[in-house]
Amino acid sequence: MNNEEFVTAIRTAVELSTINSLIKEFEESKIPSEKFKKMSAFYNTLNEQGKDMIKHIMIEAVQSTVFGFFCVIDGVRAIEKGPEKGRLELWYKKESSSESHVLNNPDSDFLHDIYNT
Repeated sequence: MNNEEFVTAIRTAVELSTINSLIKEFEESKIPSEKFKKMSAFYNTLNEQGKDMIKHIMIEAVQSTVFGFFCVIDGVRAIEKGPEKGRLELWYKKESSSESHVLNNPDSDFLHDIYNT
């Protein structure tokens, strides 16, 4: 798996899955927490235009979160203060072979740039 394949996999497994699950749960209101029941009840009082706006807000929030996470992994958004910061390395290792790759290699395309394309 290379960095582009990784970004595509995260887009599917995290971004799209989260968005679709949230919308489904808002519409069906099956999550038992009181906080979520209140949000779902509010959502279901809205007309179609209001529901569409909430969906767009959810999509933007999830996409911004994934983008920010990639920025952290790429080292362009700090998670430490001070002069001696560490660097994250994200490796992909295939269990069935000796294949392994650094997915956030600073000498190749940044994950957050790939995600934004």
